[in-house]
Parts: sequence; structure tokens; C-alpha cells
Amino acid sequence: MLLEQAAKDKSALSGKCRRILGYRNHLWTFVYDQRVDSTNNPAERIVRQGVLWRTSSFGTQSERGARYVERILTVCAAFPLQEQSIIEYLREACSCHFNVIAAQLFEASIGMCIGGYVAKFCKEQNISYQDMTIELSRRIETDLSGSAPFGAKPSSTARIEAKIRLGAKLSKQQQGILQAADNCHITKSIEHGMQIACSLVMAG
Repeated sequence: MLLEQAAKDKSALSGKCRRILGYRNHLWTFVYDQRVDSTNNPAERIVRQGVLWRTSSFGTQSERGARYVERILTVCAAFPLQEQSIIEYLREACSCHFNVIAAQLFEASIGMCIGGYVAKFCKEQNISYQDMTIELSRRIETDLSGSAPFGAKPSSTARIEAKIRLGAKLSKQQQGILQAADNCHITKSIEHGMQIACSLVMAG
């Protein structure tokens, strides 16, 4: 009764009282249904960690810092939900970075990105792409020319080769397919330490 009366008034709390009345049939569901969490929903709790960090640290000062924060907070929030180790993932990521080796997930994303652009091109050109496969191979090329400063580790470059196989026989569209593959935004975002080359394997 008091809640309903307050909702009719024109006080500062009348709006909140009306919202409570609107949800009152669901507010106590967690008491009799064990499947309903009694706390706030998990997504809100995950976001809260980033909000508290931003409040205490005054945010980031650069674009690079913003990218780091969004990625590390995503890892820290997602991996426990998947029962995976954050430390193991970060150790693997650092190892891949310092040894200039693409991680398996990164390679998979490259293949999916290239495949998406090639499939779009094939669809526009009425080329069958249902049997398309992309084979990725990786090798490390080390500069042994002696150009590195004395005592420094020779520079290495990871080279990833993507072989695109299409079941259809092509005559004029090979160059267009390779250009479509080169449009992959992941390969364009790589700055140094890695080279990605695409080739087209024709059907027999």
C-alpha cells in the first residue's frame, strides 16, 4: 500500500516506486527458484571490474594503452568463465610475440578472414566456392647476413603462406581472388615481424 501511494505522489522517489511496482512479480524469484542468481547478473559484475579500474587509474593516456586495456580485461573476464588459465594464455602469447611465432588462434583468424573476402568475391563473380579450403603453413626466416649490431640477436621474421584451393576451374579471375585475399584486415594490421603471402591452387 505504501509503495502504491508513493508511486502516485509527485515526489522525487515516485518514479522509482513505479519501476519497483512494475517488476515486483519478479524481484523475489531467486527465493523460490534456485536457478536464479540472487546477485546482479554476471555481465554487470564483469564490466564492474573495468569500471573500478578506470575510476582509480583515470583511464588511459594513449590509443595503445586503450587497446591493451580492452584486450587484457577481455581475457581476464572470459577465460575464467571457460575454466582456462589466464597465466598460461598470457605466457603463450608472450612467447609467441618474442619468438615472432603466430599463435594457433591467430592463424585460424587469418584463414577465416581471407576465406571471408575470397568467398565474397566469388559470390559476386558467380564462382563456386563451396569446396574452398585454405591451407596455412608457417616458417621462421632468420637474418644471418650479419647486419645485426654486435651481441644482438639476429632478427627473425615469421612467414605464413596461405594456399587457397577452389574446386572450380578458373580462367580469368585468379588475380581478382588474390586481390580479395589481400584485403583481409588482419593481414593489413600487421606492422612488422611477420609476412603473409597468399597463393591460389588451381583445380586439377
